[in-house]
Amino acid sequence: MNAISRFLDSGGLAMWLLAAVCFALWTLIFWRLFFRANVMRLLKTIVAISPLLGLFGTVMGMIEVFEAIAYYGSSEPRVFASGIARATFPTMAGLTIALIGMFVSTKFIYSLGQNAGAKVNQ
Repeated sequence: MNAISRFLDSGGLAMWLLAAVCFALWTLIFWRLFFRANVMRLLKTIVAISPLLGLFGTVMGMIEVFEAIAYYGSSEPRVFASGIARATFPTMAGLTIALIGMFVSTKFIYSLGQNAGAKVNQ
């Protein structure tokens, strides 16, 4: 558990938000699989929000990099490299969540059939 919290801390606040979105995504997927509830709108919302949260984390990380540049000057490349690496974690997580959610929601739409799929998209 300590490794998970360190990973989430490495991405900052946006990474924790993405973890909450990911938990909600998997909860909806299991809810849909086991209880056959219509959760498609919420699933599509999560797919749309997660890359935006990832970009939010990237912007926050790059702000920290620019603050480090202002504080240390341009002579410490290690500080910048770690900040840039930290900034890319939320983007990766947001895109991963969106891809998984898109795949699952597409599978759900096609499993409902042609007519039900058109109804879900409205």
